[in-house]
Amino acid sequence: MARELFGEKDPRYVVATANLGNLYRKLGNWARADELLHESLDLSRALLGDRHPIVGNGIGVLANLRLDQGQWDAALSLCDQALAIFEGAQNANPRSILASQTRRARALAAPYSRSSG
Repeated sequence: MARELFGEKDPRYVVATANLGNLYRKLGNWARADELLHESLDLSRALLGDRHPIVGNGIGVLANLRLDQGQWDAALSLCDQALAIFEGAQNANPRSILASQTRRARALAAPYSRSSG
C-alpha cells in the first residue's frame, strides 16, 4: 500500500518497508524479512548514500535478523559496518551507536554461551 501511496523513491516507503521487514523478523518469517530489509536498505542507500546514519540503522536491523538466525559472523560484520557509518557521521545518534555495540556484543558472546550451556 505504501508503494501505491508514496512511490518507491519516497522515504516514507523506505520506512514502511523496513518496519514491515522488522515485523516479519519478529514473527519468525525470516525469508520475507530478509527480502524486505534488503529492499529498504538498498532504497536508503540510493536515496541517502552509503554513509548516512539511516543506512547504518538499516544495517543494524539486518544484523538483528542475522542474530535471530544464529549467523554470528554475519551479524558481527553488519554491526561493524553500522558502527563505521556512525563513526563517520557528524550527528550520529548515541542510541543507534549503543544499539549497534549491544548487537555486536551479542554476536561475539552468542557462540560461547551456546557451547557452555
